[in-house]
Amino acid sequence: MKRLISAIALVLGSASAGWAAAPAPLTTLQAVKALANAEASMDLPVAFEATVTYFRGYEGYMFVQDEGYPIYLRIPAISPLAPGDRVLVTGKTEASFHPIVVVSSVVLLHHGALPKPVPAEFNELTRGLYDSRLVTLHAQVRSADLVVSYLAPVQYIRLELLTEGGHIEARLDSPDTGGLEKLLDAEIEVTGVAAGLFDDKMQQTGIVLFVSGLADVKILKRAGASPWSQPVAPMDRILVDYHLRDLTPRVRVHGIITYYQPNLAVVLQDGRKSLWIATHTREPLQIGDQADATGFPNAQGRLMSLSDGEIQDSRIFKPVTPQSATWHQLAFWSTTSPDGHQNDLVSIEGQVVTDVREASQDEYVLASDGRLFTAIYHHPLGPGALSPMMEIPLGSKVRVTGICAVVESYTINPGEEVPFNILMRSPQDILVIKNAPWWTASHAMWVVILLILVILVMSVWLAVVRSQARLRVMTVTDPLTGLHNRRGFFLLAEHQWQLALRKKSSFLLLYIDIDRFKEINDTFGHKEGDKALQDVAAALRECFRTTDILARIGGDEFALTTDVPPDSPKILEERLVNAVQQITNKTGRPYQISLSIGITRCDDSLGALSIEDLLARADALMYEQKRKRKNST
Repeated sequence: MKRLISAIALVLGSASAGWAAAPAPLTTLQAVKALANAEASMDLPVAFEATVTYFRGYEGYMFVQDEGYPIYLRIPAISPLAPGDRVLVTGKTEASFHPIVVVSSVVLLHHGALPKPVPAEFNELTRGLYDSRLVTLHAQVRSADLVVSYLAPVQYIRLELLTEGGHIEARLDSPDTGGLEKLLDAEIEVTGVAAGLFDDKMQQTGIVLFVSGLADVKILKRAGASPWSQPVAPMDRILVDYHLRDLTPRVRVHGIITYYQPNLAVVLQDGRKSLWIATHTREPLQIGDQADATGFPNAQGRLMSLSDGEIQDSRIFKPVTPQSATWHQLAFWSTTSPDGHQNDLVSIEGQVVTDVREASQDEYVLASDGRLFTAIYHHPLGPGALSPMMEIPLGSKVRVTGICAVVESYTINPGEEVPFNILMRSPQDILVIKNAPWWTASHAMWVVILLILVILVMSVWLAVVRSQARLRVMTVTDPLTGLHNRRGFFLLAEHQWQLALRKKSSFLLLYIDIDRFKEINDTFGHKEGDKALQDVAAALRECFRTTDILARIGGDEFALTTDVPPDSPKILEERLVNAVQQITNKTGRPYQISLSIGITRCDDSLGALSIEDLLARADALMYEQKRKRKNST
């Protein structure tokens, strides 16, 4: 196998002969691990053999180890590998927390035994002594949850482990949740590859253990009882059982003050590095001064800070020049390069979208690169009068200077963009560089509001008009038949009568009564009587035009006006009677409907009569017909 590596090295060396002083490939992990980051950043070629200790292809990385030398590999899409696989790796070096390898190819040689894991303690891991190495750790399980990778739809188990020195995260490659509850509060021995968690400046914020399977978790002592069998504690009494023994030593850092909010925090910046220091001090500190700070390291999510900080201002003024940046530069979060901007003093341009004064701070929402962020100025402590908020017309282009701060550390997914705020040091940290045009979003909003109000007013007016029209129709309409009611008939017929007198024209007025309607109601019920009335109304619609005036003017009485037909009115009467019979037969009514009809011709010879008089004449003729029909039977 050494011959194969030598051959590959020879090929790579020959291929690079055309380039001046091209480096020869590194053929052992020992040689790669001996590189400093400055050397690794030169993309040196590698071709070495090693054993796989952990593989996570769906997130693009794996760990290998050879003769006690481990390394992290960033891999392309390749076939899955298993711990213990012996592989041949080619690629190039890259600088990181420690040198890593960006892989171009991986050749599976055979499967063999895993390297023997090294017993490790928390402080050894935080110092990076066993970075990327297979280790064994003794810990207690504080939480066990099934989670999903942020890079692929793959589930794995996340364990929060408590060691004698501190907390460690473990990522266990198993979707099996059957034994999760048994792991809670258990003492375990876990074997996996140790690695660091980092912020966006390659500053270590924690430890993670990559575990290949449940077989690598050995339960030494199970919990005394299920956590769900505990008695319920009152929410206001949970601190009774709180106990913490923190042996973390105090550390001292040096930098330039770039942010200060009394009784909350100071930010120190030293070159490309910057640190958030939580403090209770209210001493006057000058932004731009060199200062020392002491405190206790504290890691939350992927953010490192000092807690319980004490600050010593040197009064030597050496201000930091803000770094100009875009939204995407500030938002992008990478743990594989030191180019992040968390806690840095930065300057960014944007357009004011809105602003608001809260009880404790002023906020400006800005748009930059098509994305939003918030610039925040915290009001100073104390009883003094608060100066008015700087009035900046919406739509103005501004430049904001301040500290870049992630909104929520627990939402950070490395390789993605993360929402951030800009923490201003004073109201002067926001500067207008271009006034807002007249046609701003605010003005457009008012125009839209005005148009909406006009539309609403018109809509209300139309609704009122339609409602009044419906009411008018309802007052002249019979609800059962849909024909005009008595009031509607007299309104329309009176108008038609006056028009006929003025034009010396004529029309027929018919008065119609249903024979023996009371018998239908008494025998078959009022519901059937209503159907009889609707049948007559349907017959009227069928026999007469929509321009004729059709009405139900009483219980079983109908009236209508129509033009004088060219033939005898008797034929009109017969057509109506036949239509009623056809509808009755078609609907299968258990009775026959017969009508008594009185017809009178309305013309100028009767001009002295009113429409009520004309209807009375037709009514009399209808009753005369009804009387004759009774006598004949």
